[in-house]
Amino acid sequence: MIHLQKTMSTPEVIVDAASFTMTGVCTPENPPKFFEQFDKKTRELFDSKHTIEMTFHLDYFNTGSSKCLLNIFRDMAEKKNNIKVNWIYEKGDEEMREAGELYAEIAEMQFDLIEK
Repeated sequence: MIHLQKTMSTPEVIVDAASFTMTGVCTPENPPKFFEQFDKKTRELFDSKHTIEMTFHLDYFNTGSSKCLLNIFRDMAEKKNNIKVNWIYEKGDEEMREAGELYAEIAEMQFDLIEK
């Protein structure tokens, strides 16, 4: 299991045997280095034969983080058989909703877009 605590510029990330959760603001100074901390475990999830639940509840992410998220969704697209994605956004945050729609299109998957 991986559990990264939320900071002012990084989200909380929890990765275990059946799920991935990312919550908060994602503006790390070095996004590739931040995402590298859980990349291997995330790829292992995608190779699992079990149903995997991916939950993203981001308040904001920068361009560098967007590219790293895109890599996750591209990897997911290759292994999408048993993956359920929840994209949570705050009520009225059209930009974050649209980001979820775009990532769903890129991954060629159905995302559950959940307004909170």
